[in-house]
Amino acid sequence: MFEFFKQELASLRAAQSANQIVLWYYDETGFSLNPNAVYAWLPKNAKSELPAQRGNVLTVSGFFRDDNTLQAYSHQGSMNSELFIAYVDDFLKHYPAAIKTIVLIDNASFHKSADVKTKIKEWQKQNLFFQFFRTADAAPLLLRT
Repeated sequence: MFEFFKQELASLRAAQSANQIVLWYYDETGFSLNPNAVYAWLPKNAKSELPAQRGNVLTVSGFFRDDNTLQAYSHQGSMNSELFIAYVDDFLKHYPAAIKTIVLIDNASFHKSADVKTKIKEWQKQNLFFQFFRTADAAPLLLRT
């Protein structure tokens, strides 16, 4: 599977080098806002109390290119389809797709919700396509329309 994805990525990068496509990567991650005790830095037998904020997360998302271009977003709370759609719409305002633009993205459930699937059709009309990580038996993206 790893070899398949290496070949797929090499194919996408070659298409980008030939100015056939523009390739971006998208992902998000969450950071807990709950502090962690660093016991290694405390005196022996010292007690440490740090306030916890249950369910408090900082989510950072971004579109990234091989040339280190980054369009980043952040918010407090979990990620969802509504935020993802807003981020993609904003991304297109900053980086309109003059030629076929492919965003390599994972299979998070909010990337494939009914609302996102509807928007994907609209984004494709603007030259923006998503390449989801998938199984090795799927056809390469460049062969699909």
